[in-house]
Amino acid sequence: MPDAAPSRSHLAPFLEGPGPYLVVARNAIPVAGVWVLGWSAPLAALTLWFDGMAALGTLCLMVMRARLSLGLEAANTGRLLAAWLFFLAFFGMPYWMMFLGLNAWFFPKGFWSEQLADPWVVVALLVILSGNVMEEVRRGLVGMSEAGIRRVSQGQFALHWVRGGIVVLLLALVPLKVQYFIVVVAIALSYLEIYPRRTLRLFGLEHEVDDDTPGMRD
Repeated sequence: MPDAAPSRSHLAPFLEGPGPYLVVARNAIPVAGVWVLGWSAPLAALTLWFDGMAALGTLCLMVMRARLSLGLEAANTGRLLAAWLFFLAFFGMPYWMMFLGLNAWFFPKGFWSEQLADPWVVVALLVILSGNVMEEVRRGLVGMSEAGIRRVSQGQFALHWVRGGIVVLLLALVPLKVQYFIVVVAIALSYLEIYPRRTLRLFGLEHEVDDDTPGMRD
């Protein structure tokens, strides 16, 4: 039996394109918010939740668009919207659990109206959303074969379950020192996005992808 191919250097993704730098920049937004703008722990938690949810929602949308381009889905707005909501609800369960928990026990009264009235918070959320849209467009689902779309989406959905679980566990540390917590989370999420294959292997989910899955190299 041939030996497994050696893992690439951790620096390799940074030499192959701007993707890793965009990931680091997007995950640095809540860090800058806490350290520079004095964001509270609840606001930092909101940006983490929104980042994951925006990434998942954009991924589901691009999967539907890619399948539509291959004629695998009927061009029916109602059916496409229903399918998008189903995928968002099912694969987003960790995020929905996080959202309910944050609203019930962590966000203070009047939190939403206060934060959405802050233009800096709105700008930060829009930048996070834009970053996720750019990332999914760069992934190139539109134009892939049906098998390619399936492989990529399967790996990415598995990563979202891992991501949601990591954030839920780490949110327990928020009340301790938000300044340090947010840095740890930014590093963890950046690693997950830049080294997806290594992350899945760490959690025993490497079977969700194979060597031919685009964007899932070591």
